[in-house]
Amino acid sequence: MMEPFIGDIRIFAGVFSPVSYAFCNGQSVAIVENEALYALIGTTYGGDGVNTFNVPSLQGRIPVHRGQASDVGSNNWVLGMAAGTETVTLSQNQLPSHSHSFMVSSAAATANTAAGNSIAKGNHYVESTNNPATATISAQALQAVGGSQPHNNMMPYLGVNFIIALLGVFPSRN
Repeated sequence: MMEPFIGDIRIFAGVFSPVSYAFCNGQSVAIVENEALYALIGTTYGGDGVNTFNVPSLQGRIPVHRGQASDVGSNNWVLGMAAGTETVTLSQNQLPSHSHSFMVSSAAATANTAAGNSIAKGNHYVESTNNPATATISAQALQAVGGSQPHNNMMPYLGVNFIIALLGVFPSRN
């Protein structure tokens, strides 16, 4: 295996970080012990910049290349920017436009009391189809449903380790 660039991030299936690597878990590392890596990433991912800096945290995160995609309205991703959430609760404005049907009989009413799942109140019924009437049904006639609970917002995933090279070849600019 060729020597890595300092700052290379790799996927590693082991349960430990190999020599000269650190887990990408946001941990704080000493500048004096990792001057080359500090020269490359500085405090982009945290740290005080005097004694310590942080390696990136890829725990529960998907890496995204920095910059802005050509899609209209896409984010301009900068190094160290974290965004997104594991669960989402949709608001009314995020629900697709839709309607609920409300079924009633077209037959003339013969009684003024409700039966089954029908609607009736007092003497308000049409006695004859010769005089059809319409009425607006109140919003309470259709019961609200749903629990407003968050739903999972994650694509299929597999837990692995991301490790960053602390030592190796210092990359030159092209």
